[in-house]
Amino acid sequence: MASQLLSIANGYMGVNQYDSRHRSLVSDYNRVTPLPVGYRLKVEDDWCAAFVTVVGDKLGVKGLIPRECGVQRQIVLCKELGIWIGKKMPQPGDLIFWDWNQNAWSDHVGFVESVSADGYVTTIEGNSNRRVQKNIFHYLAPTISGFARPRYLKEAAGSSLPSSPLSTSSSVVDAVIRGEFGNGADRERRLREAGYDPSEVQTKVNNHLQSGKDGSYTSTESEIAREVIAGKWDNGGQRLKLLMAAGHDPAAIQKEVNRLVLLEPNKPTVTEIANEVIAGEWGNGNNRVERLKAAGHDAVKVQNEVNRLVRLTPQLVDQNLPVTTLPASKKFQGLQYQSRFISGDLIGFIHEEAQQYDIDPAFLITMLDYEALWGSSGVAKTDNNWAGMTWSASYKGHPDVVKFKGSARPAREGGNYIHYQSVKDFLRDWIYLLRPGHIYKVSGKKTLTEFIQGLFKVGGAKYDYAATGYTNYLNGMVQRYKGILNVNGEFVKRVA
Repeated sequence: MASQLLSIANGYMGVNQYDSRHRSLVSDYNRVTPLPVGYRLKVEDDWCAAFVTVVGDKLGVKGLIPRECGVQRQIVLCKELGIWIGKKMPQPGDLIFWDWNQNAWSDHVGFVESVSADGYVTTIEGNSNRRVQKNIFHYLAPTISGFARPRYLKEAAGSSLPSSPLSTSSSVVDAVIRGEFGNGADRERRLREAGYDPSEVQTKVNNHLQSGKDGSYTSTESEIAREVIAGKWDNGGQRLKLLMAAGHDPAAIQKEVNRLVLLEPNKPTVTEIANEVIAGEWGNGNNRVERLKAAGHDAVKVQNEVNRLVRLTPQLVDQNLPVTTLPASKKFQGLQYQSRFISGDLIGFIHEEAQQYDIDPAFLITMLDYEALWGSSGVAKTDNNWAGMTWSASYKGHPDVVKFKGSARPAREGGNYIHYQSVKDFLRDWIYLLRPGHIYKVSGKKTLTEFIQGLFKVGGAKYDYAATGYTNYLNGMVQRYKGILNVNGEFVKRVA
């Protein structure tokens, strides 16, 4: 049935906002009542969640995909249905959710069409650049919130339940006890839509709460411990509350967690995890620490190993990164990455400017996506400023570029951004900042590690380029470089 759903989604390829097919999609969304949160969708609204909803409607199985026009609310409904799987390796037919600003509030959704062996996901998305189109991401990309896996049923269209309800597992009992399915009639409705028999579930919940000793219905400590390691029970005090509410002994569960972490076969070494951190697979900052802890790793030991590897073997992250240069030509193909696009005209301009200072254009192109998502950030749109350059009356920069006082920087930072008359003015001024004999040491660098080191004091720069620090900046740039390369092939050699 997942293949049927994807076939329906593919049928919308090329739909553009405001065209006749888009207006028909909006009408199809509004035709099914009651409308989610009572809101009637308008043609000018964002419509990624509505696209997912309508495709699910067309499949004809009620309750398979939560109906919504709001992405974050759709995630909540997926969790209530018990189909949320987090950031596990997805499969075709899964829903994929993004949090572009990484502020714990998701704002985009689509379908997983296919998944490569190394984790790259091809998607079908509505309202991607205001149209239905396909994109490619790595499933561990930090902007991805997670995935949901609808229970694709074998029954004919129109069925809201399998002919035989799904068996009531211990995890469903625990989820009901935690309140994830609501209460009363609302709980019955949600369980029924998720494919369970509410009466059977309630009987097993009662047995669990009354005795806590019925092995048929109660999760074993090992099962719960594995869920804890996978991050399904949150962390710290919240984990304790959830475990106790579900009738588990937190101390006993933690003991089993410790045993599994120590004895589990094929557990990766600290060095292996550190290499994954360097590649950007575990995120940054507190998020990385929490994810490492949830997976049973010692975050401090891992960070120490990361520091050792980066300090002693700076070529480590470059061993699989091709050393490439742009050909001498002004006509380049545009590049696409995670729903973003940079034109061939700008790529050619970057090449021309970088060539003057012996700077590898491929690294600059990667930085421009890492810094401002190729012009998608707020300051990039407002001030043509793709790198957050700060306004100062004393700043001179490139002598041929006129600079203005732009929009205000965040309150915690103070000051203003520079406003440029055009993106090319910004590029000329920004690349000039990286020239030889000035603040940074990036001229002539042939590997990504050496280039990034030259942006920080560790590589001889007068000042650190970014407050996030060398290691975090390196991790983020390596992941971005690999991602752009994977999507576009030998992107730095793509001449139109």
